[in-house]
Amino acid sequence: ALAACLAAAGPAAAQCTLSSLADSPRMPGIPFEELSRQADEAWQAGRTEDAVRYYRAGVDLNPLWHDGWWRLGQALSEAGCHEAAREALRRVVRLKPGAGPGWTLLGLSEYHLGLLDHAFASLSRGISLGAASAPEIGRRGLHALTLLLLRRGDFTTPSKHIAILVRIEPDEPELVTACGLLALRRPQLPSELPEADREVVTAAGRAACAAFAGRSDEARRGFQDLAARYPAARGVHFAYGLVLSSEGSAEALATLRR
Repeated sequence: ALAACLAAAGPAAAQCTLSSLADSPRMPGIPFEELSRQADEAWQAGRTEDAVRYYRAGVDLNPLWHDGWWRLGQALSEAGCHEAAREALRRVVRLKPGAGPGWTLLGLSEYHLGLLDHAFASLSRGISLGAASAPEIGRRGLHALTLLLLRRGDFTTPSKHIAILVRIEPDEPELVTACGLLALRRPQLPSELPEADREVVTAAGRAACAAFAGRSDEARRGFQDLAARYPAARGVHFAYGLVLSSEGSAEALATLRR
């Protein structure tokens, strides 16, 4: 199952919560095996600051330690340290270029940093490779990739993704907005939507999400109400017409023409 939500603010870099990144990663005199043990122990106990310190020391001592780079990238990403996470995850994909979760988490870090072209490339590769071993990362990655496809003006490919997402997170606000952007054919991220357009896009999103979830009666009523409330809004009649067309309604052609 693939679905998730990112922060409602969109691709904005979170504040890094770790204070030790400016320090040297080296821990002289501690063998690699001990660094690895301490790092994994801290990670499993949820001690992110300690885990990052030991993983940094471990990969400094053994730059080919894939699992160390991977855990380091995860910890840094969760702490909002996306620049540092990106550097660690670039090591991950160099060491294992066929691993989908590495590319996906790299793309998510790039998304949060606002590196949208890089994020699109990394997420596309990660999702295509699969992320079954890290389903939460896969869900978040699919969500972000769907938003980036919409921003690029692709209103076909995201449909199959949204059809999956709405069944798992039907009321997630950013996903509802994404449904509305797709229905109204607006190439934007939810975070780029002007406040003046938010009401009509959200209303369209509720109706479109219902359509994607297979609730056709609810979708038809939603778009009918939308067309009545916003008769001059661009894309409203087109979206309603598509719903009517899919049902074989005689009203579809006139609505699409309008």
